[in-house]
Amino acid sequence: MHRETNQSVDSKTIDLLLVVGLLVLIIFATAIKNIVVSLPAGGILRYAAFGLMLAAGYFLYTRRIVSYRYVLYVDAGKEHPAGTFVIDRMVADKGREVLFLLPENLLGLVAPGEAWSAGTLGEEPRHIRRRKLSIGPRKTAYTLFYQKENKIYALLFHPSKKLVRLLRSALENMARVRT
Repeated sequence: MHRETNQSVDSKTIDLLLVVGLLVLIIFATAIKNIVVSLPAGGILRYAAFGLMLAAGYFLYTRRIVSYRYVLYVDAGKEHPAGTFVIDRMVADKGREVLFLLPENLLGLVAPGEAWSAGTLGEEPRHIRRRKLSIGPRKTAYTLFYQKENKIYALLFHPSKKLVRLLRSALENMARVRT
């Protein structure tokens, strides 16, 4: 089993700085409110400052607190067959499974900037539904195509080089089984 989280290495330092910054904002919230209210059009600015603090909290939650854990079962075991891919949404240290893919669900893995052809499915092009399960930008995300309940999905995520190598190996094994 290969397991990894897509959290960056320097996240602990950034997390500490963000928490300290939020504590300073909370401590000085009344002073900030008084400064904003004393300005011309302070009533409107007060709501804008409140909205800005909500946006900062949302950014902190989505970019720093939430991460995703990718688990690929390399060897067949009692629980899952080899090639099973599981993604958990992590909030702090607690995870909740959001995607479970058996090897037969996997269709293809595409590097950022490359294209994928659905010609291997032997049918006319279908609508591809997109899911993003990563905290990184879409431009640098790998795309994993998979099929569930006769629908095709494109999963955007940021795996390590080792996970990419293992996923491509699992896809090759599955392609051999299909032919």
